[in-house]
Amino acid sequence: MKLRLLLVLLLSGLLASLAGAQDQVTVKLWMHNHAPRVAIDEELIAEFMEENPDINVEYEIVDDYFTALQTALASGAGPDVFNQFTLFNGQFYAQGLLAPVDPVAMGYQTIEDVYARYGEGFIGERVLAGDTFNGELYGVPTELSNYACYANDDL
Repeated sequence: MKLRLLLVLLLSGLLASLAGAQDQVTVKLWMHNHAPRVAIDEELIAEFMEENPDINVEYEIVDDYFTALQTALASGAGPDVFNQFTLFNGQFYAQGLLAPVDPVAMGYQTIEDVYARYGEGFIGERVLAGDTFNGELYGVPTELSNYACYANDDL
């Protein structure tokens, strides 16, 4: 359910502002291949497009994702929306490739409301710290991963 909400928020937040610009907007969405998530993405994108008939989402699973994404973005031919391991978002921010999150487009009143969605107090800010630059939020997670696991051998 959390992944479902996150993808809907991601699409809504990043695409809603485009809807008023033209009658029909096509947005390229690139994702890396994570088999358990693909069916969920497809379902949520179909729901999103049904609710927003003026926005067409071209969803693409990209092989050799990071290399393809870097190459496409460097050439100016990258996707409009993409997911990325947080570690590399600083690089994309420095290159001017990211747009700030619009809390109103995501259904929130303030950016603080977005942070609060991810945890009370400073927890939300810490969870989203990898996508916050100079006090502005530039992304929200579509999935969470565990990169470290500790074991107590004394148990």
